Order: sequence, then C-alpha cells, then structure tokens
Amino acid sequence: MFSPRVRISGRGCALMSGACCAGILWAACSVWGVPLDEPHQASSVHDASWRKASHRRLEGEADEGSRNVSAVVQALEMDIASLKKQNAEQDALIADLEAEEKDHSRNATRAAGTHHRRDIPWTWQAWLVAGVFVIFGPGCQVLLLGLCACGKFAMKGTETDLVDDLEEVPLFWGAEQQATDTNVPKLLYRELRLMMLLPLLPLLAQASTTCEKGMPNWVYLIYLPILLRSKWLEWRILKSLDVIPSSTWTILYHTGLGALEHMDFFTDGAFPLQAYMCDDVATEPFAASLQQSWAWPAAPLVLAIRFWGVTLSTLAGAVLSQQVLVSLFSGGGFEGPALAADMLGYALLANHYDDKVPDRHKGSRDAMTSLTKLLLENCVQLWVQATFFGATFDTIGGKARLQLQGSIGIGLAVCTAKAVRGMYTSLRKLCTTSHDREVQTCGLICQIMALLCVGWTGAKLYYAFNCPSHLFNISSGCVVLE
Repeated sequence: MFSPRVRISGRGCALMSGACCAGILWAACSVWGVPLDEPHQASSVHDASWRKASHRRLEGEADEGSRNVSAVVQALEMDIASLKKQNAEQDALIADLEAEEKDHSRNATRAAGTHHRRDIPWTWQAWLVAGVFVIFGPGCQVLLLGLCACGKFAMKGTETDLVDDLEEVPLFWGAEQQATDTNVPKLLYRELRLMMLLPLLPLLAQASTTCEKGMPNWVYLIYLPILLRSKWLEWRILKSLDVIPSSTWTILYHTGLGALEHMDFFTDGAFPLQAYMCDDVATEPFAASLQQSWAWPAAPLVLAIRFWGVTLSTLAGAVLSQQVLVSLFSGGGFEGPALAADMLGYALLANHYDDKVPDRHKGSRDAMTSLTKLLLENCVQLWVQATFFGATFDTIGGKARLQLQGSIGIGLAVCTAKAVRGMYTSLRKLCTTSHDREVQTCGLICQIMALLCVGWTGAKLYYAFNCPSHLFNISSGCVVLE
C-alpha cells in the first residue's frame, strides 16, 4: 500500500522557499544578537565612517593646497623682489649713463668753447669795445663806490652820513616816530644805501652753492625777514603820514608790485654767484652766440672777463646808476624821495611823493627812471639770465633751474608792469602838457624798448627748448656750436 502523491505548484514552491530563508535568517539574527527591527543601522554606521574619512581626506587636501599656494606666493614675491632689484640696477645704470652723457656733453661744450676761443681774434673793433667797457664799466663803478664809502653820496649837498641817519631815523620805525618831510627822505636815502648790501647776502652760501643744484634754500629764509621789514617800514610811514589809499585794489596791486621789485633785486644779486659756479659751461657758448650775432666784437671780451664777470659788471652798473640818479635829484624838493622810494620798491610811497612833484620836473624823472630801472637793470638782467638758461640747459638741475626761472619770471612781471604803466603816463603827458616833450619822448622810447626786451627774453626761453644748442639770436637764429 503506498501513500498518495501530492502535486505542488510553482507558486507554492516559491512561498515555501521564502519561508525557509526567513526562518534561517531569524535563527542567525537570534544567535548573533542583531535586532530584526533595525536592519538598516549597519549600513548607517558604514556611511558615517565613510563621511568622516572623506572629510579628513578633504581637509588634508585643503591643507596641502594652502601650502602649495603659500609656496607659489613666496616664489612670486621672490620674483618680484628680484625684478625690483633688477629695475633698481637698471635705473642706476641709466643714471650713470646719463651722468656720463652729461659729462660728455659738458666736455664737448668746453672743447667747442676752446675751439671758439682760438678762432676769435682781437680785432680793432674788439679792442674798442674793451676800452669803452673799461671806461664806463669798472672805471665809473670804482669812482661811485668811493663816493658811497665817503658817506656823502645819497644826500646831495649835505654833510650827513650813515651814522647820523641811524641816530635820527632808527632801523625799525616804531609807533612813536612821526613821519615828516625831513626824516622820511633821510630814511629813504639810508635804506637805498643799505640796499646795495643785499646782493652780498648770497655770498654766505658760496660754499654750499653748486652749478647743478643752485643756491641753498636757507638763503631765501634769511632774505624773507628783510622783505617783510621793507614792507612793514613802508606801511608804518604811510600810516604816519596818513596817506594810505582808500582802494583795497590799489593797496594790493602796488604792495605786490613793490614786493616783486624787491625780490627781483635780490634774485638779480644772487645770479652772479650762480654764474660763477657754472662759468666753465656758460662762458664759451655765450661767446659763441655773440660771435654769430651783430655783437661779435664783444666775444673776445666775454672770454676774457668770463660770464660771471659780465653779470657782475652789469648788475653793479645798474645799482650804481640808480644811486647816481637819486643823488642828482636829492638837492631839494620831492623828486629825490620819489625816486628813492621807487628804487626801494615802496610803490605806494613813491606815488605819494610823485603827486607832489611839479609837472615840469616829472618828465625828466620818468625818463631817467625808465633808463636806469627798466633798461639797465631789468632788461639787461633778463637778457643775461635768459642766455645763461640756454647755455646751461643740459647742466643745471631741477632746483637750480626753478630758481633761475623764478628770477626770470619775476623780472618779466616787473618789467612789463612798469613799462606799460610808464607808456601810459608818457603818452598822457605828451597829449596833455607841453613841458619837456623831448624828455618825455626819450622816456617813451625806453619803455617801448623795455617791452621789446620782454618779447626778446620770451623768444630766447622758447628756443632754449627747441634749438639743438639751446641758444638763440634774433639776427642769426639758433646758435651753432661746433
């Protein structure tokens, strides 16, 4: 007898297999202690460990990247420092090359000057010019200096001297001094004589002055109190005389113009020292420029007395000629005080005394002022300084060039202002009065020449930047230095 067979379908077999696997899994979990309700915790622990490892790996890579960046930055800084060092070495090399080129240019200029010196003969015209220069230059100047040393120069026909003036009129005009028509002229004459000492102030800096750098700044600081004292003294006199103008513009204009005149005299006095320091590079080009112009007979004389001798002689002639002019008009009246105030840069005080001068005497005074103040001082100094600017264009440095340009600029402003004002006054008097028409005409000619000198100076400054030699003559154009 056998048991009956049971047929099981495919689906039943699958269910039975699943039940057997589930039983086996339950038995294993029971033995190993893994709860059946948290089957996903094993995979979560594995994920957390993987994240921590990834984070640590990323941090390590970041630290390594930072170290690499720091190394790159340090390398770049070292490269930059090396480039800066190379640039500094190149700049030093360029500076040395420029200095060598400047020295070469200076030597070439000297060689050219020596060549010109050998080629400039002493003709009879040159000897004639030298004779005239000796007679009207150093000869007259020594005579006038002797008169000034006697102490009887600036006050014609009196026995007063500098010591008497100091006793009667102190150096500082205080509130207790009362201005009168007696002591104010004495004060003006005394100040005019003391002003001749102003060009000696730059000699204090002779040891510190060079051609390339010019005069040290402390000389200008010493000069500043002298300028302020001059303006303060004029203001005290005007206040004591009760003649202060009511117009603020008039006060500012004439005070500013007077200050510029005082500064112009100081800078003109400092110029011969600068010319002396640059004599080796200025004299020969200056002589070459004269040789190529209508003034060629003066070229040998310039080589003989040097450029600084020319500047010193022209300055001394201008200063002493103004002293002579004041002496001629100081015998009485108000012509002398008006002239002295004008020479000192006391423009407001000069206008006050000028109004008291009779009309018949104003023409001669204006003409002589235009001759001595405009032509002999302003125009001659402008021409000499503009020529010096071109001759030393490649030699002087920025500071020295600024000082020279400042002196030329002040001179141009003063010369233009006084020439225009003088022309207006001369034309007005020629049209309204009949006194001294010949003298007025001479004054007008001097003023026109002063304006032409301003244009001439401007042309020399312009062509200093455009001519290869930096020198220019109206008659021959750009100077050629062989």
